[in-house]
Amino acid sequence: MASTRLVVLVTVLFFGLPYCCADPGKGNVKVSVIVVVASESDTKIDPKLKCIADEVKAVDPKLTGFRLVKMICDSLPPKTRGTFDLIDQQKAIIQIEHPADNDNRVTLKLTPPLMGEITYTTCCGKFLPIVTRYRTATGELLILAVRVQPCNGK
Repeated sequence: MASTRLVVLVTVLFFGLPYCCADPGKGNVKVSVIVVVASESDTKIDPKLKCIADEVKAVDPKLTGFRLVKMICDSLPPKTRGTFDLIDQQKAIIQIEHPADNDNRVTLKLTPPLMGEITYTTCCGKFLPIVTRYRTATGELLILAVRVQPCNGK
């Protein structure tokens, strides 16, 4: 399925991006959010985003340009909501529901812009891409990729 391939490719894709350096602290989970915008009018693709661009374009061929905006990191204790400032005063809210279990899986709640709350369980170190409904004033589509790491002291 295309969405499964997209998750795998994003996991590989962002391996080369800088990791957040701050120590998450005892019991906390480090959360990284990558902010990407996709355009229907621009054709330039950030080389780091080629894999995600190919997969997203397969689903929506009108999107031709992809730009990395920023990477945001924070360390969150369980059951605490963190607010991540994205672009254009849009925010994502993330809460760690359950820290890493013995299989290094973390459950979190994510509320992206213009979308309802999403609760999911993810492996540590893997990015989950979220194509939001938010469009900038210039028509660019907001895409997020969320990762939790490190887990269980790794």
